[in-house]
Amino acid sequence: MAKEKKLEDLFHDTLKDIYYAEKKILKALPKMARAAESQDLKAAFEKHRDQTEGHVERLQQVFEAMGKRAQGKTCEAIEGILAEGEEIMEEFKDMPAFDAGLISSAQRSRAIWMMIGIGTPSSHRRIERISCSFASVEIP
Repeated sequence: MAKEKKLEDLFHDTLKDIYYAEKKILKALPKMARAAESQDLKAAFEKHRDQTEGHVERLQQVFEAMGKRAQGKTCEAIEGILAEGEEIMEEFKDMPAFDAGLISSAQRSRAIWMMIGIGTPSSHRRIERISCSFASVEIP
């Protein structure tokens, strides 16, 4: 019989997805910065890279607090999003809309990932707090 999975297991699994995604984004951002034509856009990608490094560090702290090793789990969602960004970079290279395509790709990846990767663990934490609250209530 398979081990019963709890909310903590789901939270840990989601953290592994997020960790994987943040590491992949961290790897993609320098390439996007080098490709950008606008100096402002280059600077924005570099700033975002610094912020993403902070995200990775905080995730490592969460893993540590859980007593788990920080490791990622392949996440097909972020792989697909980043592949779409690569396609845009190839299709619009040397075109006037190239930087706009880079911006669009970056916004899409961040928006989708924030909804999936950040919203879900927040919901897990709220559910866990509610469960803990009910567990402490004595029923007469």
